[in-house]
Amino acid sequence: MPKEKFIFLCLITLTFLIGIASAENQTEISNTDISVELKGISLYNFFPTETKVGDVQFSIQIKNEGNETINNIIALVSGRGFSSYDIVPIDSLSPGERSYIIAYGNLRESGNITLTLRIDRKIFYKNITVTDPNERVLSNAEEEQKKLENISQQIEELKTEYASLELEISEKKDQDYDVSSIKLDDLKKFLRDAETSVFSKNLNGAISNLRLAEEEYNYQKNKTDTARPVPTINKIKDYAIIFSAIAGSILAFFAIYELLIRKSMNLARFGKNVAVKVIKKKPVA
Repeated sequence: MPKEKFIFLCLITLTFLIGIASAENQTEISNTDISVELKGISLYNFFPTETKVGDVQFSIQIKNEGNETINNIIALVSGRGFSSYDIVPIDSLSPGERSYIIAYGNLRESGNITLTLRIDRKIFYKNITVTDPNERVLSNAEEEQKKLENISQQIEELKTEYASLELEISEKKDQDYDVSSIKLDDLKKFLRDAETSVFSKNLNGAISNLRLAEEEYNYQKNKTDTARPVPTINKIKDYAIIFSAIAGSILAFFAIYELLIRKSMNLARFGKNVAVKVIKKKPVA
């Protein structure tokens, strides 16, 4: 009987230990799933948060917080009185990089509205304030004109900073800094779009494009400020490639030159032989 009790106690203990191990394993799996789920994208910026009833362009800046490139990222935006009619997605976003999704839509109601953003299986919320342009039309028009003038001035200031940044990049390039990753094409485009929006009195478009230009300028300026000199080994490789190309061109030139000389000599010999044959065949008078 004691032996049976001992075996019974052993079975109970074994079952208890297996249960603990299984629970720990489930906890580890759950923690792993949570850590994977936390990685992905984060909402970095969103604007405008103040707009008016009618057509609107929302700029949604996201960042890839994960370790893998994410492709074809779209944003589904919904909210009271809002309907979306076009989305410009992000084709590809590398780890650590930031970029914008542009959402075009229409706001039919004024007031404080909470928008729901569904991006890559994640949900974000943004509060916006929508005003009705039919209220105090004249005052709003005057206020809008002042805002456009202010934006126009900010655009001119940013264009000056853009020109200075171009000069700084050129100087660093001449000093053998690695500036290959610094691109100003998007900044130039955002500035041009902002000017176009001001010209057409599109306040929302002007605000959005100016913000995009400012963000892009800061991004590229930071790259410029943190640019490092090109490693010596890379310079040696570049010089070696250039030297090889020049040497190859010289060798090719001499090869062609020698070939032409040989052909000229062969032609001369051929002409001489033909002349001799003609003289030999000439009848004696």
